[in-house]
Amino acid sequence: MESEVRTTSVVILGRDYKIRTTESEEFVRDVAEVHIGHAVRHGAVVLNGEREIVTGTVLMIRGGNARQVVEAVKAKVDDLQQNHVL
Repeated sequence: MESEVRTTSVVILGRDYKIRTTESEEFVRDVAEVHIGHAVRHGAVVLNGEREIVTGTVLMIRGGNARQVVEAVKAKVDDLQQNHVL
């Protein structure tokens, strides 16, 4: 006798998420086990193979001033470092 176990993990951001099939539309909570928890870590960035660091991506709206955006990001990073968030 062969048995097969399949598991699927899906991260959903938000509440009361609905799934739609060709037959119906149901809340996830009605068809699956739902747990509220922390964000899932998807990877790490390591500096010189020695320690983990934080990276980020900054997006600028079209027509924005790149110099102002960079200065604002630098100021925010400095603030986060001074408050021991990073």
